[in-house]
Amino acid sequence: MPRQIIVHVPHASDVIPPCDSYLIDTRLERNIVTDWYTNDLIVGDQSVTFPFSRVYCDVERFENDPLEAVGQGIYYTKTLGGEPLRERMDDTLRQVMALYRSHHQSLASAIQRALAVSPVCLVDAHSYSDHQASFTGRLDGPDICIGTDQEHSPGHLVDELKALFVKAGYSVCLDSHMQAR
Repeated sequence: MPRQIIVHVPHASDVIPPCDSYLIDTRLERNIVTDWYTNDLIVGDQSVTFPFSRVYCDVERFENDPLEAVGQGIYYTKTLGGEPLRERMDDTLRQVMALYRSHHQSLASAIQRALAVSPVCLVDAHSYSDHQASFTGRLDGPDICIGTDQEHSPGHLVDELKALFVKAGYSVCLDSHMQAR
């Protein structure tokens, strides 16, 4: 049975809603953390794209994420460099959490609709520029990182995907997103 592809694009936008809680001009930070042009690469059956910058709301974080301790959970309060980004304001936090939950409901609904028809392959689309990679100290990382998990990533599918990228001339790693450029 053919597999449907759903592409999740969480960080392609640099848009932030008007908000008084920012302590700095966010343009530089948004430029650094945006996964530029990933929304232009979509070739799947459907996509779920988050319309705002992760500087406003990072839908790739978990509620009570460990990165909350350094100001980079769902609601960023610090820049990648650790500088103050915005104050923690209850009204804005409530708006961010409502947006976060709505996005995850949309993604879950898209998956459920697709599963009613056929198996699903979920692709989480990111990009890492050399500038972004400079924050991790890994400028020499591979071109592509394929993230997997034991429950949802059949070995043959991972092997086929890796082989396609290698054949196209890309260097590939598995399960280490911070190594990718």
